[in-house]
Amino acid sequence: IPTPASNRRRAGLAAAAIIVALGLAGCNTRSPETTGSIGERQVAPRQESASRQDLEGLAERFNANPGEGRAALAYARALRSNDQAAQASAVLQQAALRNPRDTFILGAYGKSLVEAGRYREAIDVLANAHSPASPDWRILSAQG
Repeated sequence: IPTPASNRRRAGLAAAAIIVALGLAGCNTRSPETTGSIGERQVAPRQESASRQDLEGLAERFNANPGEGRAALAYARALRSNDQAAQASAVLQQAALRNPRDTFILGAYGKSLVEAGRYREAIDVLANAHSPASPDWRILSAQG
């Protein structure tokens, strides 16, 4: 004879089984949004490269005022999209020297140094790109 306690136990077990089954069914997908898939390598789409005309315009804007952080960041981003990482680092270095307290520029410069394999320099720059009072997880990730 089923008792109310055993009925509740069966209902609880059935609900737990349904939840587990739904959770496992959600893992059985091959969509591009799936992360952690073993055997398949998902490659992020490549950033479109800037046209020569765009690059020249950004270069003119940066050269007119090398201290302007936004111009330096835009120019460096365009350089990187055209596989000119060393030049992008040089642009960001100039911007960082002119804006030593701008943590966003320091962070971008430090990350560009990491990309270039200049790790010792990157450590010093990234250490100044954020403070323990207001840590930036992107900078901490680059430091790692």
